[in-house]
Amino acid sequence: MYFPNKSNKKILFSDQNEEMDMSPGIHLSERERIVQTLMKVNFNKGKAAFELGMSRTTLWRKMKSLNIETN
Repeated sequence: MYFPNKSNKKILFSDQNEEMDMSPGIHLSERERIVQTLMKVNFNKGKAAFELGMSRTTLWRKMKSLNIETN
């Protein structure tokens, strides 16, 4: 599954991520919040991290654990 945006970048979700949709709502809402913020700042991870109130490293780790990939 992917979500296109204005900058022609895609957010890809792996098959494992689909299984994660069954997990608790906190996990899902965190993923949604990160994805929405990335789309808002045109996939600039530094700006996204700032808006989310975390370091770029923390954002990267969360993206990895939630199987969010940007191309």
